[in-house]
Amino acid sequence: MFHLMLLNKCLLHYFSETCVAMMLSICVNDNVTFYILVFASVFKHAPTHFPHFFKCVMESCLSGEQLCLSLKEQTVLLLFLDHCFNSLVNIVLDLIREQVQKLVSLPMWMYLLQMRLQQELKKVPKLQKFWNLIKKNYEKMEPQDMEQVKKECTFLASFIKKFLVVLMSIPAAGSVSMEKVHCCERFIEFMIDLEVSCHSRFLRFLIFSYYDKVSTKCKFTLSLLDMLKFYTGFEISDQTGSVTHLTHTLNIILVHLSACDPNTLHRVSAYLCLLPVLPDAEDTSYHKEFLLELLTNLPEQLNQMPLYPAEKIIWDQYIVATEYYSGEGCLALPKLNLQFLTLHNYLLRNFSLFHHGLNNSWTSLAKNGVGGWTKMAQSIASFSIMEVTKPNIKENWPVRVRADVTLNLKVRDNIKSKWEGLRKHDVCFLITVRPNLLYSTRFDRRQLFVDQTGVVYVRGCEVQGMLDDKGRVIEEESGHFWSGDVSVN
Repeated sequence: MFHLMLLNKCLLHYFSETCVAMMLSICVNDNVTFYILVFASVFKHAPTHFPHFFKCVMESCLSGEQLCLSLKEQTVLLLFLDHCFNSLVNIVLDLIREQVQKLVSLPMWMYLLQMRLQQELKKVPKLQKFWNLIKKNYEKMEPQDMEQVKKECTFLASFIKKFLVVLMSIPAAGSVSMEKVHCCERFIEFMIDLEVSCHSRFLRFLIFSYYDKVSTKCKFTLSLLDMLKFYTGFEISDQTGSVTHLTHTLNIILVHLSACDPNTLHRVSAYLCLLPVLPDAEDTSYHKEFLLELLTNLPEQLNQMPLYPAEKIIWDQYIVATEYYSGEGCLALPKLNLQFLTLHNYLLRNFSLFHHGLNNSWTSLAKNGVGGWTKMAQSIASFSIMEVTKPNIKENWPVRVRADVTLNLKVRDNIKSKWEGLRKHDVCFLITVRPNLLYSTRFDRRQLFVDQTGVVYVRGCEVQGMLDDKGRVIEEESGHFWSGDVSVN
């Protein structure tokens, strides 16, 4: 309530472009209200003020240095713009949509390369008619209006160039300004939000023009860039919004890849982490047909992803928020908007969010850590595989794997009672730990969790039955404590 009251006062008295402090105050408070689902509601009470205010925010984003704004203050403006673009699908607010749509509409192609422009216009004949109509309307405009339209059409291109300047100012080694890092991360998140919306995918060709200039070794930034690259190449028509058929997409890919030699195809596969890196002085040992098949089976790879996450992402601090996460930065999470590009996009985003939700639940429950003490964390005395069934047709993993896990439960009665509570079909976790540090070493939150704890593998299992140390079946209704070794199947 306090934020809304402050916004009302600031917005009604904001008339000058020189009042930067008041503009920042409005943006900061609006960013806070975004997370309580009342973002920009105050603008409904002052609809005549918002166009001028939005124009000032745009100009300040491009001229932050001239206004003596710090990178943290410029990040606040960037976050406000991101929330405005998200309002295209999250909030039915025509006032914001009217201003934002000017920045991501067809006229922004005016500054593409002429050959690329003609190539895209030929794909959809209807766009050529719209383009000719836009050019005629621009010829009738007054110079002052034309100048404003030019600013709107070139805003995102200029914004991308400014982002590259900040990115290139980050040194490859040595101390790094975290304000620059947070600014770059928020900008990539801003680009992702534009790409996941059908309204703003005209921006895609601008991103293609500058993507190759982005170079980073930061794991989190790379995960954001991978997400951006995924959505820029999503199988959807930017002009019509219709789904590009899988067969049509694969045919286009095969036409381009078939012209490449096997060594080039191997390097592409290595870039996608499908094959090991090919040394410069060697030729690939794989046939061209195999490499083409390997590069065109991405949908099959997505379908083969496990339902439950494994050790690679359970403790990924760039995806799952840890107890040290302050909310200042962003996380590489899929966007769960009210609008999706395709049905496949909807299912894939929900599948990813299901993974991340399980990760968050598991990490929040496992607060004891490896170096601590917990009743149900027991070392395995022996482990043996009993049965591996054949895989189903078109699958490369077994239908079922049965194993015997032997535990030594010569422990206190209160711990035995916990294990006695296990029943058939209960779920447990098998964890392989190879510690890299000494016991009771202080946890460093700046380093990766997995590297410090030595967690190697995490697998889920389902209890099918339990045997005591004499090989007798332990009934669920037995009601007695076990002694000695217990075998869990």
